[in-house]
Amino acid sequence: MSPRQASSIVNTAEAIYVLTKAEKYNLQISEGINFIESILFPSIERSGPRTRYVIFALLAMQEHKDKTTPAFIEQCLNWLTQARNKDGGWGHEANDEQSRLFPTCLSLVMLAAFNNNINEIETGFHWIISKKREAGWSFEEEKGITPTATALAVLALREIKDAEDEIFVKPKEFLLETTHWGTEIDNIPGALWEHCTYLWIFPALVSLDVNPYAAPIAEGVRFINELAHNNGWKEPSEGETIRAQFWAVYALNSLQKAFDPAIHIYRIDSERAQSTLSEPEFVNIKIRDKWAMIIPRQTYKLFTYVLFLISVVAFLGLHRKLNSLSRWVDFSIAIFLYIGVYFLVKKRTQLFHPKLLWIIISIVGVFSLVDLLSGYSISDLFKELNDLIKF
Repeated sequence: MSPRQASSIVNTAEAIYVLTKAEKYNLQISEGINFIESILFPSIERSGPRTRYVIFALLAMQEHKDKTTPAFIEQCLNWLTQARNKDGGWGHEANDEQSRLFPTCLSLVMLAAFNNNINEIETGFHWIISKKREAGWSFEEEKGITPTATALAVLALREIKDAEDEIFVKPKEFLLETTHWGTEIDNIPGALWEHCTYLWIFPALVSLDVNPYAAPIAEGVRFINELAHNNGWKEPSEGETIRAQFWAVYALNSLQKAFDPAIHIYRIDSERAQSTLSEPEFVNIKIRDKWAMIIPRQTYKLFTYVLFLISVVAFLGLHRKLNSLSRWVDFSIAIFLYIGVYFLVKKRTQLFHPKLLWIIISIVGVFSLVDLLSGYSISDLFKELNDLIKF
């Protein structure tokens, strides 16, 4: 796991995964696979039939089938398939009749990755489903659900279920609430295992069609970035290890695979533009409609005031020198314009004087009352009053 420590199957598999994503180091990858092939089953004989040895061996060989013998891969797949317990799940050791979530989920994911017949391991998926609580899963039945356990279960069940399946609704909501990006401790035979949160939560969320730029994922990426050290990453507990590189690369690679430039670059640019063209500097109208518009607030205010002025002119009848329309036409146009002005002000009250709505209502009320009772416009009444005074 660290320099000068003894070589291990799990850490070698993790190193192979990281080097593979670097798209070079073919010699080191081949040597690592040869090491695993030579030591895997002797280690099982010596240390015990630990399922994680075979699971990680398959992880290492997943993209390097050409670097090992088909017979060895077949031997690993057969061993893992036969290591199942009678209840359909896997334990930390083969046939230990103590099925646990971690080995069961990873066994199913690896067997599915090598195109094993899903029907032959279907009972394993049923075992995971049977362990589900309302919103997720737990590594230990006596303890509460955790994000990492839930993420592992989601990844396994996605091999047989669509992302929209009802079983994922609550777990998805639970994973989207993740705020802890450290590790979870699990006691397993021969090791104190640390389950890394972002290692499994990132791929689980994107497998459920969550945007790789979603807020919880972005927060997790920032957390990983804070662990950057010496051209690699540290563990959340500060250690600089092989598995720290694996955790970060596996998590970030899952986001890279889920990233679709045709969708997400457009979405990112759209979100950036939307924040730049946001209220109150701009007025966004029907932003998710085909009639969407983004208008500078000064243009919006100017249009509203001009409309208000036109409506006042119509009500006062000041335009009568320009035409000889019926008074009812004036009145109808003015009412229509006032409604428009009222609507524009009401939709963006923060852009206007707080008393403007009351001014509009008062003008409409007074002018309408005078017009309806007398049949004259305000200007007509002023004219008659002026003629009466002159008389």
